[in-house]
Amino acid sequence: MVKITISGLPGSGKTTLSKTLAEKLHLFFVPNSFARDLAEEKKVTINKLMEMAKKDSSIHKEIDKKIIKWGKEKNNFVLVGWIAYHFIPDSIKIFLYVSPEEGAKRIYKNQRKDEPNYFSIKETQEKTKKRIFDTKEGFEKAYNLNFLLRKNYDIVVDTTKKSQKKVLKEILKKIKKYKQI
Repeated sequence: MVKITISGLPGSGKTTLSKTLAEKLHLFFVPNSFARDLAEEKKVTINKLMEMAKKDSSIHKEIDKKIIKWGKEKNNFVLVGWIAYHFIPDSIKIFLYVSPEEGAKRIYKNQRKDEPNYFSIKETQEKTKKRIFDTKEGFEKAYNLNFLLRKNYDIVVDTTKKSQKKVLKEILKKIKKYKQI
């Protein structure tokens, strides 16, 4: 039985690592779709949803109920989510850090359809900083929880100057010490 939760800053490579890690360990990949699905339902961007969640903690609670249910009912998965580690306490908890500059470059270069379009790296960095702030504030209001504290995680990796391959290798080496793997 393996449960891995991956959190981290925007542009740190959470989704890419999660997919590759799941494939390498023969686990099910659970995309960070709980919040994105809710944003689609409400017909807003993910950034707007996180801004709304600062004032309305029921938004986080709605998303988190789904994560809790998943964590209780399923095994053998890699799940991406900023505070999934909190709701699946028996998981191996991984946090990926990236410098704000590098994160913005990566986001700008690989713009997703489900996120707003950015017109420059500077704008990307400003909007990403606001998204992190809004999300952090929303989690603190809803759960009195700071997802940025590294002590919340079993494994923390700075991906700023590392290739995806190097990050994967480092993570695989670190998770081998867990009995689940």
